[in-house]
Amino acid sequence: MTEEGHLAPVVYLHASARRAARQAGLVRAGQAGRSAPIGQAGPNDQASEKLPGGRTAPGTGDDAEAARLALQQLARHDASRRELADMLRRRGIGGQVAEQEVARLAAEGLADDGRLARNLVETRFARKGLGLAGMRRELGRRGIADDDIDAALAGLSDEDDRGRALEVARARATHLGQADRRSARRRLGAYLARRGYSGLVVESVVREVLSDSDRDDATFGGEGGGAGAPEPA
Repeated sequence: MTEEGHLAPVVYLHASARRAARQAGLVRAGQAGRSAPIGQAGPNDQASEKLPGGRTAPGTGDDAEAARLALQQLARHDASRRELADMLRRRGIGGQVAEQEVARLAAEGLADDGRLARNLVETRFARKGLGLAGMRRELGRRGIADDDIDAALAGLSDEDDRGRALEVARARATHLGQADRRSARRRLGAYLARRGYSGLVVESVVREVLSDSDRDDATFGGEGGGAGAPEPA
């Protein structure tokens, strides 16, 4: 309930942030399996401004607005601490208030760069076929610290990296159209390099994929290929 007597909007968190919030005791289970942040009334609850451990929720003014904006962002998708702070500043929140709000969310487990890095590596980056260097580059671009990046990538070996590159290259080879072997090698190598595979991996995988053909100067059509076929990015 706001000071004017209106009901405060309920903000639902992104799945991974919602799980962390439940574990921290920051949300109560709502209807249809959803979770409403503590401090907002459910159908049979009185609104509370207390957080676990006797801490108080953000009050009014910039603090409350920063909390509202940050939770809305997390409701849409996970964001790194830097992304949250940058978003708050763009929305007119002062730098100190923005940093304090991000630190509060991090302390409650709602803004967790380590969890975000692991989720990205296991889901989105795997679907995009990124190599280890590409994953590291993307995580760094989102402002995630080196320690969290190292931890997220710790379970991936060079052998795993080559296996992904081989899978990606074989799929890509079907889109090379009527390229001769030299052009196919160049285009396939550039494609893998853009996805963050090392030079050694690229050279080895390109050689293996193109040698799968029995023709020395073959053209590379196949399913989805052919002259003039569109080449996915």
